Amino acid sequence: MAPSLFAAVDMGSSGVRSLVVDGDARPVGEAAVEVPVETAEPGQAEVSPDAIWGGVLGTLRRALEQATATRPGARLEGIGLSSALFTLLGVDAGGQPVTPVYTWMDRRAAPEVAAYRHDPVARSLYRRTGCPLHALHPLAKVRWLRRTRAESFARAARWISAKEYVLSRWFGRYVVDVSIASSTGYFNILTHDWDDEALAFAGLRRSQLSDPVDAAFALTGMDPAIASYLGIDPATPVAAGAGDGMLAHVASGGTGPSVFSSTVGTSGAVRVLHDRPLLDPLQRTWCYCLDRQWWVAGGAINNGGVVLQWLRRLLVQVASPDGNRGLSYQEFDRLAASVPPGSRGLVFVPLLTGERSPGWNDRASGVVAGLRIDHGPADWARAAMEGVTYRMLQVYRALVELTGAEGELRASGGYTRSETWLQMQADVFGRPVTALELREASALGAAIAAMKAVGFIESWAAAGRLVASGRRYRPDPDRHAVYRRGYEVFQKVYAAMEPLFDELAGLA
Repeated sequence: MAPSLFAAVDMGSSGVRSLVVDGDARPVGEAAVEVPVETAEPGQAEVSPDAIWGGVLGTLRRALEQATATRPGARLEGIGLSSALFTLLGVDAGGQPVTPVYTWMDRRAAPEVAAYRHDPVARSLYRRTGCPLHALHPLAKVRWLRRTRAESFARAARWISAKEYVLSRWFGRYVVDVSIASSTGYFNILTHDWDDEALAFAGLRRSQLSDPVDAAFALTGMDPAIASYLGIDPATPVAAGAGDGMLAHVASGGTGPSVFSSTVGTSGAVRVLHDRPLLDPLQRTWCYCLDRQWWVAGGAINNGGVVLQWLRRLLVQVASPDGNRGLSYQEFDRLAASVPPGSRGLVFVPLLTGERSPGWNDRASGVVAGLRIDHGPADWARAAMEGVTYRMLQVYRALVELTGAEGELRASGGYTRSETWLQMQADVFGRPVTALELREASALGAAIAAMKAVGFIESWAAAGRLVASGRRYRPDPDRHAVYRRGYEVFQKVYAAMEPLFDELAGLA
């Protein structure tokens, strides 16, 4: 019998990655491409639908070619899809785009959110949709487009996500997995259907939306020309998959309420899987569906690796006398490691791109406290890492309140390249942190969805045996004590500055 292969496509906020794994979830083919993000005006973050489409086809074809060369004679059993949450695209009756793809980073709907933040109808939607009020949600973007882009809004026959756009071109059908649907702000996570009150609030009709399906729902009958280009059988099953965060959690092996997944890439998130919706009375966290039996609750921060990327550019003089390049991540890491916990009293609240969990404030901005003349680049480097980690701790503590359980963390994403950062997280949280061997957990989760769709595995829990774990980091009691005091100061700085965020945004 021919060995089995499973492919995955992960459509991120600024790039597309394709992965092919064997039946033991070992990578045998991989390809990635960046997708340009248009940011010409303040708050703008748009991507071309054609760039996503080309990225999907190009990377999947290359990954499959690698896999074929690596595993000659192996059989492609299925494909799974992952994508960033909160993308929004308007298409006409013929499926042609009439808008760009608006990503989660696009914050131009912030004034819309501010206008209805105290609306009792809007506030009540969280109890059914699991989405706190924020500009990243398609609900806010649709209202903003209806007011500011009336012509495009009128031309749109449907409002879909980037993943739905790809599926519609592959299969001629409009379906949306319940995970992506539940991140829109107008999907009821209790009934697994579109929420009529939320649709009315957004100004949408059901006929403008796709049919909700489970993550393991399989589509077959791909357009023969596309299948031929990819070099696959048109009958190959394609799992609808889920959002990247939900699938990253699956790939972490976290299938119980005491296992939390932690991801830091451009942004960051902490998540937990549960067999019931976990809705926070304070609306600090979100709750989305994985499928119709499982929910993933969590909180995401806007400012993860993007903070280090920004700071690396500012510290060019340390790494390069001529100032032509920024610090490499390895150089940045060595700087941070050279400073003791607490960054010698330098506190950095890294809200450089506004705030998601737990305060959901688009107008929040970064704060530095305790700065002294003897602080240097190394203190800044460590304070940036600590600030991002403290923000992740805020999310984790909110989830612990909801689940009633503390637990270990399974780490994935770019920050797992840094032993300094992983040990810091263990020390800050006071909990063990285990790094996953495969950093691109969302793509692996999509491959696992394909396995479930074709019956290769029977449940999400069965995916746990496929997940390869790397090094385990245990908290140091002395460093944890320092960080407990540091976190208290961090919280006080945040609370003191919170009333000024609107005024500072006004000055900007």
